[in-house]
Amino acid sequence: MQKNIPFKIIESDKKGLGKEAVTLAEDDDKVRLTITKEVQTPAYSVEIEKIVEEDEYFKIYYRVVPPETDTVQLQVMTYKTIDLEINKEDIGDPPYKFVLNEDKEKLIER
Repeated sequence: MQKNIPFKIIESDKKGLGKEAVTLAEDDDKVRLTITKEVQTPAYSVEIEKIVEEDEYFKIYYRVVPPETDTVQLQVMTYKTIDLEINKEDIGDPPYKFVLNEDKEKLIER
């Protein structure tokens, strides 16, 4: 059975570091995720739709949102980053395994 996990977006649509990545950090009561995805132009954005607990991992569903069709855009590959946090009380004790919806074989563990 799938369980939706509540999360809070800390910052979104900031410029990324130049490569796709997902990083995970912990403090006493929260897990912080930073997700960076490549997009076609700076006008694209990335949105987190939901996080779902599936079996032994947490799947992050996201989507890339294109700009309006009538806008002129530079065709420059760029990266967008989203920072989010999850309360540990919502996901239990470590270890934590996260995966993006298209990359089941690329688990992010802590």
